[in-house]
Amino acid sequence: MQDLKDKIIEYFNRKDFVPQGFDKLVNVFKVSESELKNSLTELENEFIIRKSKKGHYNLLVQNNISVGTIDIKEKGYGFIKDLNSDTIYYVDKVDVKDAFSHDTVLFAKYKYLGIEDEKPEAKVIEVLKRYYERIVGEVYSTKKGKLNFKANLANVLFEVTDFNSANDGDLVVLHIDKYGHNYACGHIEKVIGKASDNDAMYKELALKYDFHYEFSDDVIKEANKLEYIDDGRKFIDKIIFTIDGDDAKDFDDAVSIEKLDNGNYLLGVYIADVASYVKENGAIDQEAFFRGTSVYLPNAVIPMLPEKLCNDLCSLKENELKRVVACLMEIDKFGSVQEYDIKLATIKSCHRLTYNIVNEIFDGNQELITKYNDVYSSLAMMNKLRSLLYEKRVRRGSLDFEANESIVVFNDNQAKDVIVKERKDSENLIEEFMLIANETIASHIYHMDLPFIYRIHEEPPLNNYRKLINLLAGLGIKTHVNLHHISNFDLQKVLADTKDNPAIQNLVLRLMCKARYSEINSGHFGLASPIYTHFTSPIRRYPDLIVHRLLHQYVFNHDLSVDALKRDMDICVKASVQSSKKEKDAISFEYEAKDRIIAKLYENLVGYEYSGVIASVTNYGFFVILDNLVEGLVHISRLAGYYFYDEASSSLIDSLNKKKRYTIGQRVKVAVNSASGATGQIDFIIVQ
Repeated sequence: MQDLKDKIIEYFNRKDFVPQGFDKLVNVFKVSESELKNSLTELENEFIIRKSKKGHYNLLVQNNISVGTIDIKEKGYGFIKDLNSDTIYYVDKVDVKDAFSHDTVLFAKYKYLGIEDEKPEAKVIEVLKRYYERIVGEVYSTKKGKLNFKANLANVLFEVTDFNSANDGDLVVLHIDKYGHNYACGHIEKVIGKASDNDAMYKELALKYDFHYEFSDDVIKEANKLEYIDDGRKFIDKIIFTIDGDDAKDFDDAVSIEKLDNGNYLLGVYIADVASYVKENGAIDQEAFFRGTSVYLPNAVIPMLPEKLCNDLCSLKENELKRVVACLMEIDKFGSVQEYDIKLATIKSCHRLTYNIVNEIFDGNQELITKYNDVYSSLAMMNKLRSLLYEKRVRRGSLDFEANESIVVFNDNQAKDVIVKERKDSENLIEEFMLIANETIASHIYHMDLPFIYRIHEEPPLNNYRKLINLLAGLGIKTHVNLHHISNFDLQKVLADTKDNPAIQNLVLRLMCKARYSEINSGHFGLASPIYTHFTSPIRRYPDLIVHRLLHQYVFNHDLSVDALKRDMDICVKASVQSSKKEKDAISFEYEAKDRIIAKLYENLVGYEYSGVIASVTNYGFFVILDNLVEGLVHISRLAGYYFYDEASSSLIDSLNKKKRYTIGQRVKVAVNSASGATGQIDFIIVQ
């Protein structure tokens, strides 16, 4: 039966349709007023129809009207991204009206010539949804002693009606009471802290990306009631230990290994049984759903679960009994899982190892080998299995990007340096073990044909793939790939041939689609895995918690009732959407926080010279990655001479000397020209 909303859209699309009021539409569709009103409201909220000031309904697409989000630049003009087509429209500053950056706006497309290089233009009709109800900024004092407010919002003047207890140098939350053209009026709602403090900056970004920086009283109260209970599950008496980073506090995975009589390995992956503590729809569960993930910041973390759970009850701490979901896998010499067993268990980790300790052991540190002699043979065996699992992934087409990352070194909560953290065998070992466990769990539920959350990764768009290959050819990198079909193995070769060039690696990485969560399995392109999920981190990722909850229901409690499965599918859909969104927000949060910490450090390094590689080139300059992976911009105005942008080769070329150019992958020497901890931006100049 055709849905009422579909009938409304079909009716509005008729050639003889004219905008009509509610009373006439009731007569047309012969339904109750409440049913029609609900459908019309939903269509309005979905930005498909619009109600005029006279109360007449019409499709938004009529009269070249659409809905989009606006980005306003410092000079007052802006760009609107159409939510229906992803087309970008230019908006002159006189047509911005009272919109602020990121607002959802109704706009009219009033100029589009259809010329390929001509930017379509538009003007704002009205603001449909404000992005900022509150904004974080700094209170500062003028020379005359008057308090003012400033925020990182382009081209907006602020008036504060009430500063409350805020003083000079405070980072505050301004509640906006009134909007105008380039103007906002409001009152100080909350003092976060001193603008110079990292903690205050993190709170600012938490508000920006919609993460709760602290837990509510209800969540803390529920968490404090929880305690460890021996529920009679079997104790696994094996050599089990954890391997994590030096500063880790939440240990949600532990491992063990044995060599079987048939020559196969028995790998044990033990994951904290968070689902046995976090009950569905409780205060903790609702908060975890909202957060979606833990956020990892320089020298700080915003956890998904309260400390009582993530650092105590659920954390697989050394020499403490802990409840786990165990995945025991028999793996042959080709890296294939022959048999597996998924069960509830109790374990006791014998050691809290770190990546650095294990890498030192692998490098032959005799002092550490003696200290951890009881697990040395296990570690050696694990490293052999790591190699087998990795080789199998490579054979099937899994993509490996250079995964080194920059980390900020702190001293007494002050950033002192930025260094490169190199991934070695211990990090790769844990990664391989978690990957195989995730695949095993996903495959088990997939073949039961039950509602589930999968981790999926679509193959990149073919047009983007072709652009990348053509760009590489312009840079002199011959790839010999099939331009009509995207192949994992072709991309593998590109990555292998450019493994020492972080700029090219970044280009290939940007080609990729973003991995996400879905109730529908469509495989994981990057891992070349037909079935994949996230099972191994329920302390810090909500989808993993749902996976554990479903394992309890399906595998351990055997609840396959129709009502339960219908509810499960609904939960999987909602959790997939929410967790994918919050993961994206968390990544942006983490990047911005790190950029601002690093830029603040480089404020004191103006004039210092560094070597780096050009990572990307635009018509306004190029970005350089230093050897410690810090990135900054060389603006075109800072270059001696006149340069023009050549898109085909992604280069800036000297107009007087065509041989003189700046292009991706080129090594350059730069000096710090300026840096701003407030914006996270670093500007370089070329050292001739």
